Amino acid sequence: MALRKLGFLTIGTFDREDPRTGHETTLRMIELGERLGYDSAWVRHRHLQYGVSSPVALLAAATQRTDRIALGTAVTPLGWRTRCGWPRTSRRSTCSPADG
Repeated sequence: MALRKLGFLTIGTFDREDPRTGHETTLRMIELGERLGYDSAWVRHRHLQYGVSSPVALLAAATQRTDRIALGTAVTPLGWRTRCGWPRTSRRSTCSPADG
């Protein structure tokens, strides 16, 4: 069976002294993935480690820089979220470049 789609996963780790650069690097990685022809980009949480603290917010920013690539969260530990907070956050930020 031939490979039909190809995506990549990133944790977006960076130095805690300079988180802005880490977020920018992760956004550029997603842009590069789209230019290279990847079909999807996935971002995951890294609780208790330095990395992307909110994949949903980062992916919302990525929609402003991409046109085609599908975006998603790969791992979202709900134990760190409140019962109402996660649905509210994800609903507010749900968007895809494919939605137009």
